[in-house]
Amino acid sequence: CGSENEIIPRGASCLDYEDRKSFSLTYTATDGGGQTTTTNLLIRIEDVNDNHPRFGLDEYRRVVREGDAVFEPALFIKATDADGPLQGGGKVFYTIKTINTDATVFQIDPISGEITMTKPVRVE
Repeated sequence: CGSENEIIPRGASCLDYEDRKSFSLTYTATDGGGQTTTTNLLIRIEDVNDNHPRFGLDEYRRVVREGDAVFEPALFIKATDADGPLQGGGKVFYTIKTINTDATVFQIDPISGEITMTKPVRVE
């Protein structure tokens, strides 16, 4: 986990499922007469939800004309999550958090991230 000069913050863990899922160690025991024995130890790292989803872009932009009712081409936002299968397997779900209008014109598919219009865009 890091170099000898790297500072690890208190509470941080060097064991990260996304970097390495298991460790295999071999131990040897030797007695005073030189007799030896070995055993193996397999350590599997359990995943925790330690990664935030990340969008592909910092900002998405599209221009539509007044009266348009669909995006051409289709508009998708995309986020990825590096967490493993026990933490959702990288699945991301989408919602619209805020919108700067009282009219409900836009909606998002919670699975695909596709943004669609519920009615033609009007500017008043």
